[in-house]
Amino acid sequence: MALNCAILEDSPNISTLLESHIHKMPSLHMTGVYQDFDALEVTLKEVPVGILFLAVESLDSSHFDFLKNLPQRPSIILYSNNQDLAIEAFKIQAVDFLEHPIQYESLTHAVQKAIAEKAINMNEQNRLEMMLKKKYFFVKSDYKIVKVTIDDVLYVEGLGEYIRIYTTTQKIVTLLSLLKMTEILPQHQFLRIHRSYIVNLDKINFIQNNIVSVGEHQIPISKSQKKNFMQFIDKSGLL
Repeated sequence: MALNCAILEDSPNISTLLESHIHKMPSLHMTGVYQDFDALEVTLKEVPVGILFLAVESLDSSHFDFLKNLPQRPSIILYSNNQDLAIEAFKIQAVDFLEHPIQYESLTHAVQKAIAEKAINMNEQNRLEMMLKKKYFFVKSDYKIVKVTIDDVLYVEGLGEYIRIYTTTQKIVTLLSLLKMTEILPQHQFLRIHRSYIVNLDKINFIQNNIVSVGEHQIPISKSQKKNFMQFIDKSGLL
């Protein structure tokens, strides 16, 4: 099955050669060429795009933020002569950087890398989905493999490269990132309220000012996360 792709260009016809090469590839299906980022946003929200070609010489930081935060982010290939833009693109894990004039062989190599990345991400997503269906997960801690029951987790604290998982019965330190825990824990039950904390919403006692009481613990809510947190509380049935 062909992988959907799209092109964002910042001037008319700059991606004509790129588009011509793409149409020669049976592994790709072109969904559209966009000169307006707002129109591209609509497509990315409604259509599963596997590869996004950025045929641009500049791009706003807000656009990079949008791409970075997409739930299903496409693999990004930058087609530009702007080396500085390449740095920004690689910060959001762009697959490759192609300069003008584009060569078919270089494009083929970049597309193969993107397809391989998609396969790896799909396998990881399947693994996470299987994990989320379970009521527990396992982590390595103190030379042991420890079973953690999800409903017993009070909150998770980030400690740089490590995290500390607080449960109703124990504290577990393991080599994992807080970002990885946000992927593992059910999103309807756990919410990040601070750059260093994820809380189990089912375990909250009360919220006062910028503090959340969970079990016997008091956890701060960061200014950057408070609005999102309170919106979540409102949707959960605040009377």
